[in-house]
This record gives sequence, structure tokens and C-alpha cells, in this order.
Amino acid sequence: MTAATAVAAAQGRARRLIVNGLREQGAVSAASAAAIPQPHRLRRVALGRLLRQGVVVEAGPDRYWLDEARWAQAEIERRKRITWALTVVAAAALIAALVAFVFARAH
Repeated sequence: MTAATAVAAAQGRARRLIVNGLREQGAVSAASAAAIPQPHRLRRVALGRLLRQGVVVEAGPDRYWLDEARWAQAEIERRKRITWALTVVAAAALIAALVAFVFARAH
């Protein structure tokens, strides 16, 4: 596993911990907003991203709630980006294999 892969996995885990924590507390509306335990660095980064996406909404000082509809949409978009990236990598690998095959046959 590369360092970039490890960081991406850790960020995904931090994101899920925040979302699952809010769900477990029933914080799915402004009225039911809850505190998020003081997060470590990766969770602070994940929380910032979730706030910018509107997935987690700040209801007051240290009080947050999960917008389930935005979470669902954000997950759809994330999966689309992953699928797109994997498609590009697969296409590049196929092209490299074809070039290698053509080059090997020519010599």
C-alpha cells in the first residue's frame, strides 16, 4: 500500500466515523444536533470537508447534524469519481499493453 493510498483510506475512515457518530446520536436535524468529540487531525480535515459539502451542518458552537440527503448525494458523487479514475487507469494500462504488444511484434 502506498502512502497516498493509506492517507486516502484513513480519510475515508475518519469521514465514516463522523457520519456514523452523528447517526448513532440521532443528530439528523438542527433540533437534534450533537457534539462531535474533539477530533484528531484527520477527523478535523474530514469534518471541514463534510461541512463544505453541506453533509454535516453546524447548528451552533460545537453542535452538528448530518444531512442524510446530502450524504447520499456526496457518496454517489464520490463513487462516480472513483469509477472514472479506475476507468482512466484501466484504459491507460490497456493502451500500454497494446503498444508493448505492437512493439514486440514489430521486432
